Amino acid sequence: VYGEDGQDATFVHMARFFDSVRQHKPAVEDAVMGHHAAAAAHMVNLSLRQRRPLDWNFATETVT
Repeated sequence: VYGEDGQDATFVHMARFFDSVRQHKPAVEDAVMGHHAAAAAHMVNLSLRQRRPLDWNFATETVT
């Protein structure tokens, strides 16, 4: 599990986001990165519910 010594990962994530807003700079974790992270988490849940492995098609962003 990723983390930084002494700080909660959620705190670090939010601090970086607010810093990017204040400085008018792109966030370290952009929307595409968030989309891919959420898709991976959704695939885990689907795989557990369906009790089978799933395949991700990156080009079409579909699950089979």
